[in-house]
Amino acid sequence: MARRLLRMLVVLPLVLLLVGCPSDPYRASLSGSAKVADAVHEAVTAEIDYYGMGKVTDEEKAVVAGYLNAVTDANMRFRHGATDLHNQGVVGKAAYLALAQVFVDSVPTDPLAFGYKNPDTQKKFNTVLGAVKAAINLVSLTVSNAKGATQ
Repeated sequence: MARRLLRMLVVLPLVLLLVGCPSDPYRASLSGSAKVADAVHEAVTAEIDYYGMGKVTDEEKAVVAGYLNAVTDANMRFRHGATDLHNQGVVGKAAYLALAQVFVDSVPTDPLAFGYKNPDTQKKFNTVLGAVKAAINLVSLTVSNAKGATQ
């Protein structure tokens, strides 16, 4: 399990680099935001599936849902902030990087610290919630690797 998560954390940045850098900090911000939204979607799907199978308790479901709601709210603030910067004509990385850092810092909870009664559930949610946290942490990297002005 830990090996799979480590592999994912190593492969995901490499994939981002191989795909190429977004053309500018605004598009990089939107790309990072979309990756977070995709990871949240996968976590929600897993939560629904595992709850339906009785592998997640009501209390565990509430904790995961609270975390995913916080991530989604922070992601929406980030996306709207990036759009506001773009609409104001900001093209340099600095403002987008600052915005990305606020996003990353606004979700400090380590989802891997959540405990589950069912070992299969623990394994699954370490993976899907680890992917959410990795996607959040990669937002700044995606913006910093964008082409375009550095200021």
